[in-house]
Amino acid sequence: PDDNRMIEFSEIYKERYGETPSAYSSLAYDSAMVLYEAISNCSGDLSVLRNELDKIENYQGVTGMFSMGENRDVEKDVKLNKIQNGNRSGALKGSD
Repeated sequence: PDDNRMIEFSEIYKERYGETPSAYSSLAYDSAMVLYEAISNCSGDLSVLRNELDKIENYQGVTGMFSMGENRDVEKDVKLNKIQNGNRSGALKGSD
């Protein structure tokens, strides 16, 4: 994910709701923003909303970049961090 976007989102969320956003809050925000973008591109004709959702590619959300795949499934990379002795030691690689 774009760390600056996530940090900004987290700060605004915490200020408004008094708690750190959960993963679900962040994913819900990205979902709402993608829907907003698709609706904005419909020019008032919501019958084309499905087509506009199909066009979403490389959308940079607070949870990372993603695209809409076949059947409108979200396609995105997953970032895993290695926790060792209670400390994050960086992203996992295929050999870890």
